[in-house]
Amino acid sequence: MFLSLLSISALCASLGTVLAVGALVLEMRGRLHSKGRAYLLAVGLGSAMLAFRAFMVREPSFLILEAIKTLAAFSAVLLPRRSFITELLQDVEAL
Repeated sequence: MFLSLLSISALCASLGTVLAVGALVLEMRGRLHSKGRAYLLAVGLGSAMLAFRAFMVREPSFLILEAIKTLAAFSAVLLPRRSFITELLQDVEAL
């Protein structure tokens, strides 16, 4: 059972790397926007998969890094930040 979990975590690490690096390459080529939903989901899912691998092979520093990236990416998707200009315009309209 343990060997199969390690195999699954290795597959997760490979897929996670492809997702995270692929999103980065597409962003650098102008195909994705770094604050766009597709980019954030790819980075979040890829980082979650890499965090799973780090947990399985007992790499705490890498686990912490990938967990933070996962939380940051998913929180940006779920709780998008309103821009300063948008808030300012809404305040002016309220007057």
